[in-house]
Amino acid sequence: MPPPAWKRLLEFITDAEAAGVCMHGGELSYNMSESTRPAIEAAGFKYETIYRNSYFHPLHLPSGMGTLRALTIGQHFADLNVKPGHDFTGELLASLVDRFSKASAVGGVFVPVLHPLYFDPAHYLANIENLYRLGAYMPRYIAGIARLQRGQSYLNRG
Repeated sequence: MPPPAWKRLLEFITDAEAAGVCMHGGELSYNMSESTRPAIEAAGFKYETIYRNSYFHPLHLPSGMGTLRALTIGQHFADLNVKPGHDFTGELLASLVDRFSKASAVGGVFVPVLHPLYFDPAHYLANIENLYRLGAYMPRYIAGIARLQRGQSYLNRG
């Protein structure tokens, strides 16, 4: 079965194979729906990195009486977990080395999640495409925050 049109278009635009997918989820929003796994399988991705966990080995998740074709690889550390401060770079480096060492100790892989806006806002905002993305996203984000009731977080707005 050929890959879906959206995957073919992505590969045409990037002039490269889209071998896997990292489901980031956007700013403070959930990254999965009931359609996520079927879409990953239909696209024929070799891997996905949906979960954030401390398991360093790729695995095929169970599905019905078999397993999913795409390998699941955990995301192991996000730069946003380090609080900005005078020793941000030192703390980030120590955290990355720590997680990499844990993965290496068990013969696994290490997947960091890095955000360009977090590291270099001026450079990120200098690209007009990024200004458009933020401009298109912020009204929806602000509207979502405005709808929250007392005691809710963005993730449990259910």
